[in-house]
Amino acid sequence: MAAGSDRDDSPLRRAIVMRYRTRRTHAVLLTAIPVVLLLALGIFTVRFVLLAEAADWSLLVLPAVGTGAAALLTYAVYGIIAAHIADLDRMKEDLDLAATTGRLPARWRQFTGGPGEIAGLSQAVERAFIRRHRHRSEGAWIAGVLAGIPAAVIVFTGTGLVALSNAAARRRLGEFGTSPGHSIFTIVDHGLLDAALRRARESKRPVEFALSDTDGNAVEAQLAGLAEGGVISFLAPAEDVLPEQTAMDLSLGAAAPMPMPFLTGTPLTGLPVVSLDLETTGLEASRDRIVSIGAVRVQGGHVFTGASLDILVNPGIPIPERSFQVHGISDELVAGAPPLPELWEELNRFCAGCVIVGHQIGFDLAVLAAEAKRHGLPAFDVPALDTMALFKQIAPDERIGLDSAAEAMGLSVFGRHTALGDAIVTAELFNAMVPELESRGIADYGRATEIAAPRPWGRD
Repeated sequence: MAAGSDRDDSPLRRAIVMRYRTRRTHAVLLTAIPVVLLLALGIFTVRFVLLAEAADWSLLVLPAVGTGAAALLTYAVYGIIAAHIADLDRMKEDLDLAATTGRLPARWRQFTGGPGEIAGLSQAVERAFIRRHRHRSEGAWIAGVLAGIPAAVIVFTGTGLVALSNAAARRRLGEFGTSPGHSIFTIVDHGLLDAALRRARESKRPVEFALSDTDGNAVEAQLAGLAEGGVISFLAPAEDVLPEQTAMDLSLGAAAPMPMPFLTGTPLTGLPVVSLDLETTGLEASRDRIVSIGAVRVQGGHVFTGASLDILVNPGIPIPERSFQVHGISDELVAGAPPLPELWEELNRFCAGCVIVGHQIGFDLAVLAAEAKRHGLPAFDVPALDTMALFKQIAPDERIGLDSAAEAMGLSVFGRHTALGDAIVTAELFNAMVPELESRGIADYGRATEIAAPRPWGRD
């Protein structure tokens, strides 16, 4: 019972109650107004028809009551419909974003757990996502294939992250270093593995590779090179090969490459990029606060949605209603979120070694600078390019907002006014613009900087 009470008093629950308070008021009005109209009509009928009383000035009351009641009825109906449409619009944006990233965005929580059909729909969507992740067909297929091979198997990415391992491999070599997300270099020497991968790729066939098991015994394995990463395998007893214990995270196979140092002559296609977007309490960079951070890694024409940030931030001040209407993030939704100082290191680590891109990125950088000064944090010192300025080089006569620019480049626009959604749209826009920019002589970082380095916010 105590746990239930805590849950009922949670920030999320309070957010749900506030979210439906106006809608309940509209519903009460919708029920009460016909009752008032019928009551007024009954009084009129009894007094002036059945009792045949003489008409007086009180007759004017009935039209006035009727007009007022009709106005309230219209307001109630409009309020209910508008609230539903606003929720459905936000759910559509979030589902478009989830279709790209494979997960529901952070603000989805505001739809769940409360009364009403919107909450029921959001809960059904969440259940569908859970079933999707639990029964991914590609995972079941791979596990079935491995079940027919009497071997231990470890698949790792180009950055050394284990993406797949079966029970036989983990049993022989240990869980640490062989489970998905672990680094393969915790169980093998980095230099030896790189040298063996080069031999495998040059010969285009597996090569012998020596490992040690948990008891220190030698394990004779085979190493096959992939375009990014490789596969280690060795014979194992059939009883050790258990398909239901195959562990995998296939999204790691598309992990973003480690950022490499870049120069002014680095081609745009080779530039390590982070597309960044913020949702804030308003548009005054020096005064308003961050409520959400979205970022995604980009390189070589690919958007690595598996390497992304989607974070709610407690701004420490009330979120104005006009801002809530834009991004759908309420005070209650961020009540349990960490404040920006607790997220600062994570944001800087994610962006380290990369170039930031964003549409009117000068605003986002100005907000980050103001937040850093406000909280006494290290400066967010990362080079940046403004995609709006780059787009002007391609279509100077077109409208230059993010929606217009994306549509002009033939891109689908989704998840707008969520931080991660805007970051992904901007990333796709940057990739789509690169060939056009190259054809105009803007092919490297140095040339792009001359054109699109963000200016101090608020200056011409």
